[in-house]
Amino acid sequence: MRLQTSASLFIAALLTSAIVVGCDSTGSSSEEPPPDEEGTVSFSLVRTANSDVPSDADSAFVRVWRPDGDFNLVEFVNIPDPGQQTEVSLDVPANQGYRTGILAVKPEDASSPPLSKQILAHGSSGSFTVVSNDTSQISLDVRAANLTLEAPESIPPNRTDTIRAVYGINPPEIDPSFQGRQSSNPSFAAFDGSVLNELSVSSTENTTSQKFEISGPNVSSEDTTYAKIRIFPSVR
Repeated sequence: MRLQTSASLFIAALLTSAIVVGCDSTGSSSEEPPPDEEGTVSFSLVRTANSDVPSDADSAFVRVWRPDGDFNLVEFVNIPDPGQQTEVSLDVPANQGYRTGILAVKPEDASSPPLSKQILAHGSSGSFTVVSNDTSQISLDVRAANLTLEAPESIPPNRTDTIRAVYGINPPEIDPSFQGRQSSNPSFAAFDGSVLNELSVSSTENTTSQKFEISGPNVSSEDTTYAKIRIFPSVR
């Protein structure tokens, strides 16, 4: 049995309030700062020759937010060319418990809605504090949004087995939803074929995975089974 995979993660304009980044920062405080005082969150988007950000990523959603829900700021910025960098500075109320994140994206294909983006990489930070009239300098560690497939080398005819799709990122507050299909046609469209039975879902700090049940080929009519996995966001 051969397996073919394709990964697509779409994000439309109405989902940008849930988007996220990767980092660590300085600053701490045990007291709530006075209201209406602001500080700055600053970080650099740098693309090196061996960057984990895919070369076709042309822009990014950057976000600073508090997980308790009382603050959420999202900006859309361009990603620099290799060897270049983009400086991002965001003014936010002085407070504790901030996180920051980034989703590197590219436009979807011509058949997709105009505002749809495909996520190519992600990173997110731990909690940090923004101090009034000061700058919290954030360093970003971005991971490519790769999809890998763990599967047996072969499946006996007319038997079932399992495969596992592993998505190489796990953005906070965006739960990736997997969808799998199989067919005997190597070029079947993403929404054609038979839907794979979804089994267990698991996640780590950096990955999300979904296990599927898949059927071996019917030897009377085919000798190869193809599978495609697609991923969509679900916002919490």
